[in-house]
Amino acid sequence: MTKSGVHQIRLALIGPSGAGKSTTARLLQTALQARGLSCSVHKLAKPLYDIKQMYYQAAGQAVAYDAQDHPLMEQIARGLRDLSPTSLVDNLTLRLADCTDDVILNDDLRDDAVDCPALRRQGFRLIRIFAPEGVLRDRLICRADLRLIEHSPLDAQVRRMRADYVLSNTADLAKLQTQIDGLLDRLTAGVRERGACTSTLQLV
Repeated sequence: MTKSGVHQIRLALIGPSGAGKSTTARLLQTALQARGLSCSVHKLAKPLYDIKQMYYQAAGQAVAYDAQDHPLMEQIARGLRDLSPTSLVDNLTLRLADCTDDVILNDDLRDDAVDCPALRRQGFRLIRIFAPEGVLRDRLICRADLRLIEHSPLDAQVRRMRADYVLSNTADLAKLQTQIDGLLDRLTAGVRERGACTSTLQLV
């Protein structure tokens, strides 16, 4: 059970770099909080960010923790998976063990062979964030990534994942918010007033 006594909803946002997964996660958090539900975002790539910082510190360079160096982080991920294919999802599972938020969001699922099936077994539903190619390109140009792989092989893995829901992100935040509100109406159908002893969240 969660803090508010409801069954926990787990959602993973999938899509290529630049699709707007982080933006969608922020909008989802705000909308859920407005409904009286707690929500937190947990990244599979947290160990990659941690190790990336160590690389840059060893190189005498200061960078923001959330700045992305795609070639380096994919290299680190390959190294961890060589040691243990389930290393990233195992790390995430440990971090989620004590999480009592009503909704858990993951916004960086990219591996369809190991991580995706593992999250499915843990009750995650997948939301695909679709963005037109032109919008993707423009967003990637504007992002402050340290280094970028514009067409990562991981994008093919993301495309192979079966999504439960699809949100279209065409750079119109109002339209995206409308879709999010509609999705949350479905996901939280049957939720009683927070604190009621019979509260349940039903995934539909």
